[in-house]
Amino acid sequence: MNSKLELESKIGEGSRFYFNLSAIVEEGEVPIYDGLKSINNVLIVDDNQTNRIILQEMLQLKEINSDIALNGLDALEKIQSNNYDVIIMDYHMPSMDGIDVIRQIRKTYSADSSRQPILLLHSSSDDEKLHKVCKELDVQLKILKPIKINDLFMALNRVKIVKADLTKSTTEISIKQSEINPLGGSKESLESSANFSSVKVLIVDDDEINLYLAKSLINQILPGVNILEAANGIQAVEIFKKANPNIIFMDVQMPEMNGYEATIEIRNFEIDSRTPIIALTAGVGKGDSSLCLEAGMDDYASKPIKKVLLENILKKWLPVYVQNNT
Repeated sequence: MNSKLELESKIGEGSRFYFNLSAIVEEGEVPIYDGLKSINNVLIVDDNQTNRIILQEMLQLKEINSDIALNGLDALEKIQSNNYDVIIMDYHMPSMDGIDVIRQIRKTYSADSSRQPILLLHSSSDDEKLHKVCKELDVQLKILKPIKINDLFMALNRVKIVKADLTKSTTEISIKQSEINPLGGSKESLESSANFSSVKVLIVDDDEINLYLAKSLINQILPGVNILEAANGIQAVEIFKKANPNIIFMDVQMPEMNGYEATIEIRNFEIDSRTPIIALTAGVGKGDSSLCLEAGMDDYASKPIKKVLLENILKKWLPVYVQNNT
């Protein structure tokens, strides 16, 4: 191209290497991405800060708002309280890789999540490995890294956007079913100025992600609260005997001792007081609520538990026990 590498160097200052090119510029058609008009809010999930910044700046060129998640758990927490038109998910992340996070999204939100558009970022060496699992998890598109701006816009332009309100739909179902078959309890409100440092909440769940999400939401609602954790019913009973928590959130299906069995054991140890036990269950039908009542539980919530429903439960059951026991 009739060019050469040139050098300028000064002692104590450094060197500059450069070259000049003469090139012909051809006019072409500007790509039109009509599909981007339906994309307003995107979640970027990537543990690499540089990648997150590049993606955000690319999206900003099309005036698309974006949130960032530093890892899989951070992403799952954001999805709890926000709705995204598209999720851009990096495959290579520590602790939970992109496939682990997508699988949890699909599992957690059931039918609605199968319509959540997800773009997976990966390297060429992963292509064969990911093909089958992406089809299984309904990942609409995969993009090779490093990402080129046109590749990103073309991929987003091809995404079929379905406005699936994941957080709203699950919460509404849970609230409506609670209203149809209420299990009683006080409806007093939590005081915003209350001191929750002496309040003890026991969360019992063998799923690390569900445990993390419940803990994060409770910390948001009750700042400074003392949270206790148990991975199964046996641990829950032992913690109850030692710590005497003010309220217990009990997963139903667990190894070694399930939630029903643990609740029966706890009730056998109670003498002068009764601790509210809230069942966490994937099903909230009439049969499930009957089992909760028979085991001695006070209320139930469908998983994954949402912040609005959790706050209502805490307002319903916790104030009386805070007043009486703390």
